[in-house]
Amino acid sequence: MSAQIIDSHVHVMFPVEEQVELLKEAGVERAVLFPTLVHPEKAGNKEVFKREMNMLNRILSGEINPLDARISSMGELVSVIEKNSDKFIGFGSVPTGKAYDLTSDWIETHIVKNKLSGIGEIAFGAGEAYKAENIFKSASDYDGKYPVWVHTFNPLTVDDIRVIIGYAEKYSGVKTILGHGGGSYWLETIDYIKNKPDIYFDISASFSVMPLKYGIKEFPERILFSSDMPYGNPRLAREAVEYIVKDKLLREMVLGGNVLRLLN
Repeated sequence: MSAQIIDSHVHVMFPVEEQVELLKEAGVERAVLFPTLVHPEKAGNKEVFKREMNMLNRILSGEINPLDARISSMGELVSVIEKNSDKFIGFGSVPTGKAYDLTSDWIETHIVKNKLSGIGEIAFGAGEAYKAENIFKSASDYDGKYPVWVHTFNPLTVDDIRVIIGYAEKYSGVKTILGHGGGSYWLETIDYIKNKPDIYFDISASFSVMPLKYGIKEFPERILFSSDMPYGNPRLAREAVEYIVKDKLLREMVLGGNVLRLLN
């Protein structure tokens, strides 16, 4: 019997039935679902899509941080998981740059009470990685139960990635997922974390096969298969792993074993 295949990073997508069908077509049995403040899959033309992407870029850069919209997106997430508990488990977003007490209250209210499995996607603007520290500090109060998933592609700089790695070390016990594997700085990221067992390397949004190729050589037990759907496709993401990773045991680790172990 083959190991379970799990897409470790997908966003809420409507209609949900279409998302479930795409996972099924890819042979993915379960997925880790993240909230979203935009829905590019609903765009009927390029102009609408551009508006959605402009909104996303403003969120990722930290230009806007709408708490009401974030709470609404968490409601979407929980509703989808409750109706599809055999397919999805969830990570919940936490706003950056808030005081420790407010951050802790948010995690207790929106992560713990909703029975989610982790924290993310955490995003901030270039040079603003310091805004994530209280999220790590608050997560450390739960003895490593809730991994923290951080967006590390544009607009982040390599210095931001180093700051996040520093927090992962400072708040030891908090499992940290570097979403998108450092983006343009994937090679530096691999070097930074090769001897840091609590930091995981997510391969979604890769613009090259090289991050997977070289990451698998350094820390195969910490590489996480994911598609970032709707921005990526789970079938194509799975095919990339199967093409690059020839060893059956390593391939099973990447496609599901690693995230199963991470989330117990």
